[in-house]
Amino acid sequence: MRDAVLEVGPATGRLVCAGAAVLTLTADFELTAELQTEAGAVADLWMGATDGEDRPAVKVRVDNRAAAASPATGSLAGLRQILPRVVRDGEWFILRCERRADRLRTWVDGELLVDASEVSSVPIRGDLLIEFLSGGPLRVRRLAVRPLPSAGSPPGPLPAPDPRIRALHAAGFPVLNRYVHLKGGLTLDRALELSRATGIGYGIAVNVGLGFPTTNSAAVRAWADGLRGRPVFVGMQAEGREWTRLVDLETAARFGYVFTDAMTWSDRGGRRMRLWMPDEVAIGDPQEFMDTLVDRTVDILETEPIDIYANPTYLPAVLMPDYDRLWTEDRMRRVTRAAVARNVAIEINARLRLPRPPFLRMAKAAGAKFTFGTNNAGADVGDLGYCLDMAAELALAPSDMFVPIPGRSAACRRLAEVGGSP
Repeated sequence: MRDAVLEVGPATGRLVCAGAAVLTLTADFELTAELQTEAGAVADLWMGATDGEDRPAVKVRVDNRAAAASPATGSLAGLRQILPRVVRDGEWFILRCERRADRLRTWVDGELLVDASEVSSVPIRGDLLIEFLSGGPLRVRRLAVRPLPSAGSPPGPLPAPDPRIRALHAAGFPVLNRYVHLKGGLTLDRALELSRATGIGYGIAVNVGLGFPTTNSAAVRAWADGLRGRPVFVGMQAEGREWTRLVDLETAARFGYVFTDAMTWSDRGGRRMRLWMPDEVAIGDPQEFMDTLVDRTVDILETEPIDIYANPTYLPAVLMPDYDRLWTEDRMRRVTRAAVARNVAIEINARLRLPRPPFLRMAKAAGAKFTFGTNNAGADVGDLGYCLDMAAELALAPSDMFVPIPGRSAACRRLAEVGGSP
């Protein structure tokens, strides 16, 4: 102890809190810990495992490293991964865990992160153990456990998560939907409620571009500031090719990731087209149209400071019946090579069910990274069914997935090249 602060570090290894009834976990309980991580400290709070004994336990992760793609503070190891950080190294914060019947919830500084029923098969009995893993030190200035009256599960709906999502969490797979918009009545609080219920993390994105409500750097910054400190990734959907003139690089670099698609571009005659608007699309010769589409897609991937290629391989409705014939191996190869060369992840879009498996197999073989997205049109976020199907078909591993890391986005890298800062 130092000034009433306990330090847990490499020399400590494991600290078992036992002996006193207040630190013995038996039935329903609430655990409160006031903690501070320094120099990238990572630790687990084992709830229900006595040192030296092999028994089931629930582990709550403590990890506030900004430049990390690992589970953040408040995550349940092997059960629920929370990837966005809500606190940083050097800050004192309060971690609270509550077990009632078959439910376990975790909060960090009052922000509810996990509300899970997956612990129903893990009897939490025994002692509280702090296991130091790396970095450090971890400082503790308050640690308390109190029993709760058995009043049943917390109120509110708790649907059972998709078994496939549970399996992905158990394998350490980052289950994230990075293409969610707050529209059609979907609020941030409702999105977070859905995220906790399904076990799917969210990336919340703002549309930025010509003809959209958000068209300048000041408005974009204000929107992003409204989500700061919440347990979501914050993304920018760059619309059209004009976006780089509407938003400065410093503003783009404030986002966890920037994504765009090849659905808005100008043909060889200078006609601006939005491919989902039939009255704006001039096809002419389909083969020439496809060559132009691939040229524009490769140019976007090679020149714009983006992290994700969204709505990949989208075609106007009139061409979709010939999708497999028009997306030839050569055209797919040009796009996948450009994405891999520029470290641009390829979205697997659940709503559009794109790209189709041949493109995805080629992209994986080329070393591409992937993301999941639904691109909700309203309050219904949609489901990741197609993404999960493709993840299984391609045997995607955690290392195949793109996870935003602060300071490492394409915009941040481009800004560093010109000597700027976000």
